[in-house]
Amino acid sequence: MKFLHRLSILYLVLPFIIFCMGWLRLSIAIPVTALTLWALWQLFNQLPITSYQSPTSNLRFFLPALLLTGLWVFLSGVGGYTFQNWDHHWRNAVLHDLITYDWPVIYSSPERGPIAMLVYYVGYWLPAALIGKAFGWQAANFALFLWTWLGVFLVTLQLGNLLKTSPLKLTFLFIFFSGLDSLGTLLFAQEYPTLWPPVTHLEIWSGSLQFSSFTTQLFWVFNQAVPAWLCIALIMNGVKRGQSALIWALCFFFAPLASIGLIPYILIDWFKQTDFKAPFKTSVGIFSSRPSSSFFFPFSSSPPTPPLRSVDFKRL
Repeated sequence: MKFLHRLSILYLVLPFIIFCMGWLRLSIAIPVTALTLWALWQLFNQLPITSYQSPTSNLRFFLPALLLTGLWVFLSGVGGYTFQNWDHHWRNAVLHDLITYDWPVIYSSPERGPIAMLVYYVGYWLPAALIGKAFGWQAANFALFLWTWLGVFLVTLQLGNLLKTSPLKLTFLFIFFSGLDSLGTLLFAQEYPTLWPPVTHLEIWSGSLQFSSFTTQLFWVFNQAVPAWLCIALIMNGVKRGQSALIWALCFFFAPLASIGLIPYILIDWFKQTDFKAPFKTSVGIFSSRPSSSFFFPFSSSPPTPPLRSVDFKRL
């Protein structure tokens, strides 16, 4: 059944369409959006069939994983319902400005001189920010929590489909899979990080090199981690080359650094398929560069964004 792949790709495409309509001139936004929707329609007809049925077909099979992923996201601090580490202050500031200011977000002040835009990979927050513009800060955070919950659940379904196992087992693996950072922290004791209190960034015990666990990524950089996980899971599930190019472009839109790390795997996947002209023969391949190029121009041509003032969640 193609339900899972279609929902996953819609999850990635929707913020890009919102970005186009909010950031680009209509003379550019409308054609790019139309081409994206047409490529999406073509893609839906070519997606591989998954072994999973619709989640509504067997609730007892999916419900435990759904509840567990919800608890995991709840504890991460997304939405502001539990403790938030200091990295959330900057992410709260981005969401706050996306709600408060017109799009594209532009800053100007007599002290700083020239006008500057918010130059950041803001795509992940756009659905929640759109709801926040209509219903306020609390509604935006609730929408962000639901959006993250949906994304994490889709990742577990995609990986469960790939590994032919239950989403509950995949969720437990996802939560607890990690390196031996606690051991490194004990053997190379420093003032920071420490094992207690259990809110420090254990991965930095080794200096500038990290292998962050999935839980660390969700708790600290959820806006990049969740879409990057989903893009990787889609590519691993056997999409074709033109399709993988589109998914990579969407990954670049959400998480540029993760998309760079994904390039070798994309190339390996392409080499495994013998017809190297395939990306140029399919309509999906032709338009796969649209998401990344449309986002790259404002990202690269704007002057640097003034430093964001951290936003304390409880003050808003």
